[in-house]
Amino acid sequence: MDSTDRDAALRAIDPAWQSAFLGELVRIESINPETWPGGSGEAAMARRIAAELEALGLQPRLDEPAPGRTSAVASQPGTGPRTLLLEAHTDTVQVEGMTEPFSARVAGGRMYGRGACDDKASVVAFLGAVRALRQSGVTPPVTVTFAATSGEEFSGIGIRALMKDGLRADGAIVGEPTRLDVVVAHKGVLRSELVVHGRAAHSSAPAEGRNAIDAVAAILPALQAALTPQLQTRAHPLVGAPTLAFTQIAGGAGPNTIPERCTVGFDRRLVPGETPESALAELRALLAAMPLPDGIRAEITDASISGGPVGADPDGPLAQAVLAGARRHRPASSIIGVPYGTDASHIALYGVPTVIFGPGDIAQAHAAVEWVDLAEVNLATAMIVDAIFAFAR
Repeated sequence: MDSTDRDAALRAIDPAWQSAFLGELVRIESINPETWPGGSGEAAMARRIAAELEALGLQPRLDEPAPGRTSAVASQPGTGPRTLLLEAHTDTVQVEGMTEPFSARVAGGRMYGRGACDDKASVVAFLGAVRALRQSGVTPPVTVTFAATSGEEFSGIGIRALMKDGLRADGAIVGEPTRLDVVVAHKGVLRSELVVHGRAAHSSAPAEGRNAIDAVAAILPALQAALTPQLQTRAHPLVGAPTLAFTQIAGGAGPNTIPERCTVGFDRRLVPGETPESALAELRALLAAMPLPDGIRAEITDASISGGPVGADPDGPLAQAVLAGARRHRPASSIIGVPYGTDASHIALYGVPTVIFGPGDIAQAHAAVEWVDLAEVNLATAMIVDAIFAFAR
């Protein structure tokens, strides 16, 4: 590793630019419209980021897998054979309950606003590392591809489209608020529905019907009792055991009608070694083996959303490079696992070693008062610069 080049890039990190640019991004509303109708999507964010990349002399491209769902991508060529992908998402959740969602107010070294922590701080930290390379005139030892992507908060539409179209790397760092620890494992998710069918009747003669709600009341604890012991045997050392949670329920046509249908939404969290397909098949097999009352039929629908778990090698070149870069500036940084999901699952699906890393605390994500420590954003940028050079070894 050329320490002279690395040190020159580190000196080129510009905290004033980072704070100003993060403020610009926070003031752009980029609510994910897939789950919050009326959200503007990511197009304005992508255009602003692309303009910044162009100002650095790079050649960004805009990718739009659906109208208004735009990602910005650019590459900084390197001297060595490896490519490192830096990916962070530009969409946010809703702003209900927030008093200043787009103010980008700075107080006490913190910036406030929706997306300040999740995930615009990571966008700025990653872009800041690329900017430092360009401003210093340093050619990195690996090609660095930066991708600011749409849709992470629901379907991962942006990164899924890019990967499907051939985006590849020898390693990827996905930006999320990890408190500057290096996440090598996280859970995946399967969301679907249990649908129970009965037969309607007048509520004055319930025996003439087949009550779908009554059937659901029996099926749910039976499914949990059958599945939970199996899930406990699959506990992962970094993320714990997989889980099943029933999260939504709907049924019945009126107060005087025996319900002929009841639908229960569920969230199944996966650990490394499981897949959404295997989890769905397991639930369907358990349901098929369950005795049901006469006239009752039950099914589990195909997944409405799914993402695989991530389990990168903690001793592999990527994890160790990011850990080395982090510890050079913060010796307490560690290898950890987390229970939530990220875009990393869509990248790892293509065989790309992937870790998750970034400034901020997940406790701030989606909070009514969201903020990020600006000093931590700058620190994350320095860590990424170091990781870029360490990954070339």
